[in-house]
Amino acid sequence: MSKRKIRVLVDLKTGKRCYPTSQFPQLAGYELASVEMGYPPTDAQFILNVKNDGSYEFAQSVAEPEHFLAFLSAQRAILDLKAKSKTKKGSK
Repeated sequence: MSKRKIRVLVDLKTGKRCYPTSQFPQLAGYELASVEMGYPPTDAQFILNVKNDGSYEFAQSVAEPEHFLAFLSAQRAILDLKAKSKTKKGSK
């Protein structure tokens, strides 16, 4: 029986918990960038969140590159709206 090697991407975090709606798209972005730089794709991506008391949470991401790109677009739109709101307030 041959053992198949798998490639994984693990993002080490030190917060209160895992935040799938922001951290999973971030991992998908790392994966996308890595592949664009010529590295082979990974088989799975994980968040390893280590807490001060030594406990940890290990969560597998389900995000795809499309999730990262959508998240990035949303973040850019939010920053644009914030900038435009500040400009409006100061131009009375």
